[in-house]
Amino acid sequence: DRFSSHITTIFSAPEAPGLVRLILSSPEQWPQLHILKRDKGTTVSLVTLAGQPVVIKHHDLRTWRHWGDAFIHGSPAQRAWSGAKLLQSHGFPIPRPLGVFEKRSTGRVDESWYCSEGLLGQLPLDLYWRHQRSHWSLRQRRTFLRALADFLRSFHAAGIYAGDMRDANLLVEERDNETWLFYLVDLDRILYRLPLDQGRRIKNLVQLERSLGRSLQSSDRLFFLYCYFGDALPPPKQRRKFIRHLLRLR
Repeated sequence: DRFSSHITTIFSAPEAPGLVRLILSSPEQWPQLHILKRDKGTTVSLVTLAGQPVVIKHHDLRTWRHWGDAFIHGSPAQRAWSGAKLLQSHGFPIPRPLGVFEKRSTGRVDESWYCSEGLLGQLPLDLYWRHQRSHWSLRQRRTFLRALADFLRSFHAAGIYAGDMRDANLLVEERDNETWLFYLVDLDRILYRLPLDQGRRIKNLVQLERSLGRSLQSSDRLFFLYCYFGDALPPPKQRRKFIRHLLRLR
């Protein structure tokens, strides 16, 4: 077992009472454990708790840079919780937050856990697009791309920037043939600036261009960008300059 005296509960939803005990136990004992992602210092797991799917994002802070970042900005779990509350306050759908936990030693954060509802009926944007585009008509493709562009434009218009807006971090929920919801699931690098500067807007567009954009036809890519501009569509010369700049950055 972990040293429970070192683990602090920042937030725990009443509908997930067993979450604290789960965090205190070894991951090898977690029920129906499935690793969704693992890289240096970060593990994202899907478990089942009281019959409901739960995603646990665990950060293991090992360097002075990570410790300093957590000291100044809060632990990754706290930042994810703040990002979730910000998106909720602006009406954007997110997986429901269930728990925020930290492990500290000598005043510094060594580990943190952000727990949220597991969304099993939604697909990552890249998988959804690959599955649908093979049988969608041109009109259906364009309707979907317009909905995605509208989401990103409203996201930025609200003054919100995501540190990693790539296709794998956006889950798609299909409501009907012409209505979709988009869930951002990487929430620990959310920034609020109103108005949002063009540099950060371009960064998010480049992140989507590097991932989803590579599977789009040129006409679909241009259609998406024009929909993103919306009513404030710049003149053709400025449009072409912006798109060339975007492709260079990609």
